[in-house]
Amino acid sequence: MPSLPQINFKLPLNMGDLGPFDMNTNTKDAVRENLKLTILTTKGERVINEVGSKYQFDVFTQTKDEVKAAITDHTNEIFNIYFPFLNIESLEIFTQDENNAIEDNQVYVKLIYSFKGVEGFTDQINFAI
Repeated sequence: MPSLPQINFKLPLNMGDLGPFDMNTNTKDAVRENLKLTILTTKGERVINEVGSKYQFDVFTQTKDEVKAAITDHTNEIFNIYFPFLNIESLEIFTQDENNAIEDNQVYVKLIYSFKGVEGFTDQINFAI
């Protein structure tokens, strides 16, 4: 029986059936994992290169509109630099004013994206900053 291609690690790391760790075995899951890691990594956090985002600094911007504008700008920057094969379909940013479950100095982001040139191939990630 042929083994499935192992593209990248699933996080959090867990023991896997295909090897020492669970692995993503399709492009959609692998891209989601890479996008999530890029977004949740602060620029300069990795020793090897400057991959990452500036989101952690955006939440301390003075007004809700400035926070949303900064996060939108940084999301576009991440997609242009690291994920040029993806389109942003929808970017929703929620603050505590819009949802009491969100903590002070935190925002919740819902990001829907698609693969350029592939009809109906969309995915979504949600994260808090």
